[in-house]
Order: sequence, then structure tokens, then C-alpha cells
Amino acid sequence: MIKSYNVPPLFEEALRPSSARDLVASKISSLIATGVLSIGDDLPSERELAVSFGLSRSSIRSGIQLLSAKGIVQIAQGVKTRVISDQVEAETRRVRPINEYNIEEIHAARMSMEVDVIRSSAQRIDDDTLAKLEEMLAAQYKMINDPVRFLVSDRGFHISIYESCGNRILADFVFDLYGYEMARRRKIVAVPSVIEASCREHEKILAGLKKRDPDAASQAFAEHLQNVYITTKSLMRDS
Repeated sequence: MIKSYNVPPLFEEALRPSSARDLVASKISSLIATGVLSIGDDLPSERELAVSFGLSRSSIRSGIQLLSAKGIVQIAQGVKTRVISDQVEAETRRVRPINEYNIEEIHAARMSMEVDVIRSSAQRIDDDTLAKLEEMLAAQYKMINDPVRFLVSDRGFHISIYESCGNRILADFVFDLYGYEMARRRKIVAVPSVIEASCREHEKILAGLKKRDPDAASQAFAEHLQNVYITTKSLMRDS
């Protein structure tokens, strides 16, 4: 089991407007770089991005405006903001070569590392994070037919749990594992039943976290990882 460390949570200090703007731009750029968002996709609403990123709507708006000025997204009156370029590599943290590993190696690492991280998160998670997770889950149930919006919310759901473990290095590491074959995962969640099943699994994970029950939370998370593995491997086999 992971030991508890007195490590400050990510983004503990208040962000200046400019740094919050840059952080939003970086997060959206990362979604594009990893294949969650593609050219032609509409961005989720400012409210949804604010919940997923844990930042204010004004910061979201400023970050989107920054990307618009760089020609990455297009803002137009009366329509949703749309991705128009995927040239974001220089603006994002270098994506680790996680896709160089095979799915069995990734799955074994996730089952070993992430499940233990979730045990620690169940013991340390705060009420504000639980409230944010509840809000995300409620929104996810309304995204059954919108895989892009779901994946953005799913990303926020997972990273919020990881960051609650109390160890930033482990949180970053398991988040990289989460990003394995994300472009392929996007194809999987295009099936409405897959999103609905993921929402139910998220609900079980959240129930364990709300009880501060490491066994219940980690067991629910292990089941979730197993289903992600099965659906991803199935698509790889059929491709």
C-alpha cells in the first residue's frame, strides 16, 4: 500500500490570470495532441471544461482565446468553438512514448500502480473533490451519445482522483498510463453502451471514495480497468 506523504496538492497556490490562461491552453492542447480532440471537433462548453479542469470559466475563456489567436481553435458567434489545427506539439508537455508498449504490459502496470493509488486516494480525498466528481458523473450520464465530451470529462474524473493520492509523481505517472492509445479509445466510446457502462463503473468508484473505503474503491477501479482493457484489446484485434 502507498504510504501517505505530506505533499501539497497540485495547483495549491492561486493561479495568476495569465498562468491560468496558459494552463487552460496547455490542457486543451494536450487533448488535441493525444487524439481526444481532432480537427473539426467542437470543444465542450466553458462550464464543462471548467469542471473538468478545476478552473474558472473566465480562465477557460481566456485560454480558448489564446488558442484562437494561435490558429488552433476557431471562435465564431452563435456556434461552438471548433478545433481547426493539430499543430500543438511544441506547446504541450512532451507526450511520453507510452504507446510503444503493448496492451498487456500497460494493463499489468495499471492494475499494479493505479489500483494502489486509488487506495491512497480513498483515504485522502477531500469533500470538494468528491463534489466535483459527483458533478462530473452527473454530466457524463448526459454524454452517452457524445464521445468527445465524455472523454474530456473522463480525463478530468480520473486525474482528480489520481491527484488526491498525495504523491504528485505517482499521480503524473499513472495519468500517463491512462493516456495509452487514447485515439483508439475514442473509437471505442463511440459506442453508446460503452459510455453508459463506464458511467456505471464511475458511480461504483465514487461510492467507494465517498465512504473513504480503500477496498471498495480499489475493487471498483480494478473492475473498470479490466473492462477498459477488454474493450481496447477487442478493437485492436478487429482493426
